[in-house]
Amino acid sequence: MNTCSQWRNRLLDMVAEQAPANFAMVMATGIVSLAVAQRGMKTAALAMLALNAVLLLSLLTGLGARLALFPRRALQDAAHPLRGPGYFTLPAALCVLGRQCGVLLPNLPGTHTAQMLFWLAAMLWAVFVWGVLLARITSAKENSRQDAPPAINGAWLVAVVSTQGLVVLGSHVFPGAQDADGAAALLMVALFGTGFALYGMLISIILYRLAFFPLAAKDLSPSFWINAGAMAITTLAGCELTHMLHASSQLAALAPTLQGLTIMAWGLSTWWFGLLLPLGIWRHVIQRVPLRYNPEYWGLVFPLGMYTVCTVSLLELTGGTSLQALPMATLGAALLAWTTTFCGLARFVFCQITGRAQNPQAT
Repeated sequence: MNTCSQWRNRLLDMVAEQAPANFAMVMATGIVSLAVAQRGMKTAALAMLALNAVLLLSLLTGLGARLALFPRRALQDAAHPLRGPGYFTLPAALCVLGRQCGVLLPNLPGTHTAQMLFWLAAMLWAVFVWGVLLARITSAKENSRQDAPPAINGAWLVAVVSTQGLVVLGSHVFPGAQDADGAAALLMVALFGTGFALYGMLISIILYRLAFFPLAAKDLSPSFWINAGAMAITTLAGCELTHMLHASSQLAALAPTLQGLTIMAWGLSTWWFGLLLPLGIWRHVIQRVPLRYNPEYWGLVFPLGMYTVCTVSLLELTGGTSLQALPMATLGAALLAWTTTFCGLARFVFCQITGRAQNPQAT
């Protein structure tokens, strides 16, 4: 009986402490799967799709249990400056999984699933992107000014990722933007512009925090890699949307401008990788911050996979051939990062179930 009670308590603790950002593992697994599929490894990509479906269902079950058993804690997280942005990962995860289904299962079940996930993601995007900001703005913040710098990190850019994720999936769900479907193309262009503008607003604050506030190595969390990931998915969204606009007589004139913005987004993403890589070396090699499992590490895997996918799409759009080796190198890095993080997750879950983990972030 004591053993049963211990297992029950551990399970309740896991539900209570479930991080909203856990859905980033679905984002990371999905985009690495798509990157693998681009290289013709269909079987491996389908296996990751199946795994991703299991991960999503498990996390949705956990979130439902948390809302049912600990509703106050779940709602308080929405206003929390560090945990609140984690809710943005849910619509983003649905968009990535929908894209997986549409690309890897090009038949009626895959198409219908992608459509269903698009509308569900759109609804949750509206709930969380506006809801989290409203909760944060209206919460009592009189004594939180000293906590402001740590709360300013790349996790807020998942709002951009989820916005552009809708564009990527929507461009697949509504591929034939003829005159009769002009509203769909217009909506996708508006979402693309919204995502770009959100990035401009948020990245200014994040870069200011990095450059002009004291920054300990332990504070340089993996979430800052989303600085690059948000522009990488913007690049992919721009590539998909450019193809969509070419099929629309009403909005085709926007295609050249959109292609220019897409190339600029790819350049910004590349620039961030050039800064984040040495910062990562400084954090873990020079400052010797240990590698311990944390859901934020999926925010490092996702940009690597997304950069691989968007670079291939950009080269196809522009006809470039001289950079073909680049996505091959980043795919290897993405696979290594995904495997390492997934092993850390497995060990973390095992330790939590067996009661061996004292630190919730330790592997």
